[in-house]
Amino acid sequence: MAAGSVGYLRWSSAPTAVALINGDSGPMGTRIAKILQDSGTRSWDVVEEASTSEYAVVITLPPDLSTDIASLATDKPVKAQVTVTTHPRAEANLVNDAVNEVTKQISSAGLDSMFAAMNSARGSVTQLGITTGMLNAGVQAAADGAGQFTSGADDMMSFLNEAKAGAGQLTSGIDTLNSTLAAATTQANQLATALDSTGVTIGQVTQSAGSLSAGLNVVVPLLRALPFANDPQLASVITQLQGLQNIANEANGQLSGFADLTGTQVTPDTRIGQLLRDAAARLGDASTQLNQGASLAASIPQIADEAGTQLQTAMQALTAGVTQLQAVTKTLGNQAGQALNALPQRTAPQQSVIASVLSDPVEIIRK
Repeated sequence: MAAGSVGYLRWSSAPTAVALINGDSGPMGTRIAKILQDSGTRSWDVVEEASTSEYAVVITLPPDLSTDIASLATDKPVKAQVTVTTHPRAEANLVNDAVNEVTKQISSAGLDSMFAAMNSARGSVTQLGITTGMLNAGVQAAADGAGQFTSGADDMMSFLNEAKAGAGQLTSGIDTLNSTLAAATTQANQLATALDSTGVTIGQVTQSAGSLSAGLNVVVPLLRALPFANDPQLASVITQLQGLQNIANEANGQLSGFADLTGTQVTPDTRIGQLLRDAAARLGDASTQLNQGASLAASIPQIADEAGTQLQTAMQALTAGVTQLQAVTKTLGNQAGQALNALPQRTAPQQSVIASVLSDPVEIIRK
């Protein structure tokens, strides 16, 4: 066999298969391996171990590939070190094409990841802006409510001042009324003592009133029948007698009504003095209740002052809180706007163009 034929056989016996070892501990290696297998440019054998005795080229992705690609979006980017082991007689174009495909896919995957992170950041910042706007609307509603509360608090302060003034007037009126009741109670007790000495009873008064009414029923018609009944002096006497007759007729009913007011259980033997004494006791009870009312009225100014202080404190705290919330939401809105403006916005085609023209972020280590 000629020497040229032997050289051809040796060259043609070099393998043409391509192997990819995914040594990446993160997700990016798996993603790149799948993209290469689905690309259709060549057959890629993704294996855990490979030898150049069987493959024209063995390309090994580094363990920290995902970390290196993520660093491309930082101020300290790190090139991914991809190891390439070649069969001694492998076709150079085949090896270079395979290496270029891996480099291209690593670059594209890294840039896509970077753009996705940027778009996610834009979405987060945009959502922050929306949330800030909603928060600002809520704070504005709180501010409006605080204004209404302040207005209502001003009215309440006016009411409290009126209550203080009214309490002073009420206390003065109670003191005057209490003095009057005390005097009336004393007089009633004195009159009851005087009546007790007479021994006059309800039955006697009723009987006397009945007798008086019966006598007047006889006398008054006789006086009216006199020829000179129209004489002014006699007419005046007749009028007075008629009034006395009316009193006599109503005496029993008035005594019964008075007894109901005082709570006295009356019989014909009940003394008139007892009715007055019971009335004096009722007046004393009323005086006690008035004193209790006076004590309550006297405490109203202090209560009003304390309520006013608490109300003013609440207004100040509410106003300060709303002001702080407004400042916070304004700051958040400004920061969200600045962050959104600082993030470049790219469409999918623009991202692809940028990814294709950026420099190769891969360092090839050939063995």
